Amino acid sequence: MKISSPSRHNLKCVFFVLFILSITAATRGRTPPVISSPEPEFDFGEARSGQVISHTFVLENTGGGILEIGTVRTSCGCTASDVKSRVIVAGESTTLTVKLDLKGRTGPQTQRITVHSNDRTQPQYTLTLKGQAVASVDIKPRTLNFQQINPATPPTGKITIRGTTDEALEIVSVGTTMDRTELRLETVEEGREYHLFITPKDLEGQGNFNDVIEIKTDDSEVPLTRCIVMWQILPKVSVAPRMITLPISRGNDKVNRFIMVRPGEDLEEPLEVTGATWAGREVETNITNTGNFGWRIELRNITPEMSMNEEEVEIHTNVAGFETLKVPVRIIRQ
Repeated sequence: MKISSPSRHNLKCVFFVLFILSITAATRGRTPPVISSPEPEFDFGEARSGQVISHTFVLENTGGGILEIGTVRTSCGCTASDVKSRVIVAGESTTLTVKLDLKGRTGPQTQRITVHSNDRTQPQYTLTLKGQAVASVDIKPRTLNFQQINPATPPTGKITIRGTTDEALEIVSVGTTMDRTELRLETVEEGREYHLFITPKDLEGQGNFNDVIEIKTDDSEVPLTRCIVMWQILPKVSVAPRMITLPISRGNDKVNRFIMVRPGEDLEEPLEVTGATWAGREVETNITNTGNFGWRIELRNITPEMSMNEEEVEIHTNVAGFETLKVPVRIIRQ
């Protein structure tokens, strides 16, 4: 019996199949590396300010091939020591130790560590270190805003000073930098909690006021704390707008303007606007008491001129100290 030799076409098919099978087998042995961690986020709970938190993360190669660790970057205030091994074969692991200094920090803390590697699906792998920094001395609030006050009956606010450790806390001194507030310190629990009461002083004038309260303690971590106190004293009589703006047009068009005069809360008698004048100008005025909204002054048929710039409209009232209110005039060209 004569056996025929295989044709060239059949040999090509056999070689092609063997080639595909060899590539498939090689690919199976070279799956890409995958970076992972059994605990990518670590919560250290509560720790005192000034303490240094140290934690060691585990990095694993759960894929195939070789995982290569590159640059490790951390958030501000957090440091990472060198990775124990930067080349990790499949199924193996390495460690990365991270330290966070809580000095000067209070409240929630979240630090992120970015690990660069040759994992193509996640070339920047993120680890997280979080927790709560608790100061050895808790002072609240740091900002006390009274908002609008009546200087005749000023309000009193409170700042609580509390020790958070087992060590006794003593207040060395309390004071102000601007001498605009009265202070009174009260002991709630000796060595543990204190209340500082703040009352704005009766100051002359109106506007926005503030003071800085300095609290000194015997705690080495928090020896000095500054708190801000703010308040506002409204004038007995207010004017809006504070400036009259008049445009000069090519046609010398006449314009009207309105001014509102409102009383404060501590007037001894009802506000009355007795007149409004503009020195050297003849301007029609109409003064109306609107009740709850104050007094409305209408200036009619004004022909703006450049010579009016920086002049003043005078408003006359019956309030002592506010007999004449001046509203400046500003001229603009259109």
